[in-house]
Amino acid sequence: MKDNYSYSPTFQPYHMVKESPWPLLMSIGMSMEFYGIYLFFKHSNWTYMWIGMTLIVYVAIMWWYDMVQESIYYKDHTSFANEGFKIGVITFIISESMFFFSFFWCLFDTILITKFDFDFPIPGIGMFDPNGFPLLNTILLVTSSFTAHYSHMSIKNNNKFHGVLFMFYTVMLGIIFSYFQYLEYYESEFTIADSIYGSIFFMLTGFHGLHVMMGTTFFVVTLFRMLINHFNDVNHLSIELGIWYWHFVDMVWILLYLMLYKFPYLMI
Repeated sequence: MKDNYSYSPTFQPYHMVKESPWPLLMSIGMSMEFYGIYLFFKHSNWTYMWIGMTLIVYVAIMWWYDMVQESIYYKDHTSFANEGFKIGVITFIISESMFFFSFFWCLFDTILITKFDFDFPIPGIGMFDPNGFPLLNTILLVTSSFTAHYSHMSIKNNNKFHGVLFMFYTVMLGIIFSYFQYLEYYESEFTIADSIYGSIFFMLTGFHGLHVMMGTTFFVVTLFRMLINHFNDVNHLSIELGIWYWHFVDMVWILLYLMLYKFPYLMI
């Protein structure tokens, strides 16, 4: 399919990004956020953390708005540009895989090393029943991957009603997952300071929960864009890339469920 361009000797199909303040402001916001987290843990000072978070949210909204304008109204996202977006998302997912792998490796290393020194997990820590909230959350997240996929297929077939409906289901499943994760934290008998297991548990589930909230937010925006007809059988790359990310989050949770919930529970 041809792009909406009239080809000329000077035409090039790549998207030449215009000058934007958002990369710099996002860097400042993230730097303030991490500094604020340090101040919060060290001195219980929330100020910089909230300022950083506010700036990050504002920049994310404005940056996202600019990208939608480029795609829908300015037609800057040619087929060549879209291939670049796909490569970028694949690279991002690979980097995220390495991020989670570092925590899983810490877990594997702990199990192998402490096997001959002391029991793992630490005796006396109340473990979660893997057949309770964890299993329910696994079912919710796997189901949400199917609803997201069906929503995408519906948009590709110009079935807006089913696309919107199943994207709504996906958003609700993501919200319910996060709520159950909150209940699990609230009922936990151990904290991040209770042994190596407690630290790894809350780091892994916490960062995964953050990724679920990011994915849910993306799908909320996608749902709104579906309602105002931003997608059709040709223009749906944004949905596809979001679903790639969601499937990645789903696979991380399945591994996390097996290694943090099921396996330690069987060792008790």
